[in-house]
Amino acid sequence: MIALLAVAGLLVAPAQAKSWCASPIVVHEWGVQVYRGPAAQPQAVELPDWFHRLPAAEGVQATPVRSLPADGGERELPVLQFYAPRLYGGTVPLALELGVAQGRPSVWYPQADRLYPSRLPGDAGAQLAWDALSLTAEPRAAPHPSSAPWIADLRAVDEALWVNRGAETERFLFYEARTEEQPAVSVAGGQVHNAGPWAAHDLVVIQRLGGEALVARLDVLGPGQRASLAFEPIAEPVTVLRPWLTDRLLAAGGVESLAEWSMDMDDCVMMRDPAQPVSLSSGHGLYRAEVDAMLDLWQERFFGQRGTVLLYRDDPGALDAMAPLAVYTDMHHFVELSRTGLVLWEGLDLGAE
Repeated sequence: MIALLAVAGLLVAPAQAKSWCASPIVVHEWGVQVYRGPAAQPQAVELPDWFHRLPAAEGVQATPVRSLPADGGERELPVLQFYAPRLYGGTVPLALELGVAQGRPSVWYPQADRLYPSRLPGDAGAQLAWDALSLTAEPRAAPHPSSAPWIADLRAVDEALWVNRGAETERFLFYEARTEEQPAVSVAGGQVHNAGPWAAHDLVVIQRLGGEALVARLDVLGPGQRASLAFEPIAEPVTVLRPWLTDRLLAAGGVESLAEWSMDMDDCVMMRDPAQPVSLSSGHGLYRAEVDAMLDLWQERFFGQRGTVLLYRDDPGALDAMAPLAVYTDMHHFVELSRTGLVLWEGLDLGAE
């Protein structure tokens, strides 16, 4: 009898295991790290007043000189959108922590549960934490009215799940940060140099002094490498460079691959511990609607500025190190994290290293 029960247990185990294969939560992040050279004019992306910000200091009439920001850049508009082929129970629980290795978050949405505006030097630990978000196919509350076109574009991504925290609902999670980072790639003397520890991808230098622009492109520039720039004249860079960059940012299979997902015992994910986050990205690919939203917002600054502009894509490993994320979910789901970070250096002086 004991032997028969053991055999029966072996027979039903695969079916039970397959019924508990975890479903993927696809997490896509994109954002732009902006640096401004001496010829750049400050530009700001419209942010709603209902986004959350660090509280202003009371009783300070002017910023003390010692508190003025150090030279660096800004991580502008990093947004995360979430996708799932199956919602167990109609809701996916989610927690997320983020930090900025050489800076701190300055704006975010929805409201965070924990905020650590200060940290020890060199500590890349969490500075913002959301402990109990929920992802749903339909919003649990009415989202705030907004006139910002980029918010309308992201809300129109029908496949993206809604992010809910209390009475706050949005089709993405948002944060920005002021950093003391320096660009890894520099341009001088007709060459580009990557002084950083990670590769720079999809690099383009655009020089527009008159009507026609001069454009140089590189697929990849490895750590420590230098390369000569071969410029070609392009009358309207956006008509050439937007499709070129789009092709390099798209995820293989596209959002349609979500509908094709099914539990498979060959790659079944089981026995997940919700206390263990995913903190390493598996790639950089985005869905087309996300790429379109990003380029609709940024294409004029990427491809249409007068002067000289450097644009490249950070390696996902660089993002994991400089802007660490930790994403948690329940045992019914597992996280596939993809991160695209573009670096924009405006107003370059090609005579300076």
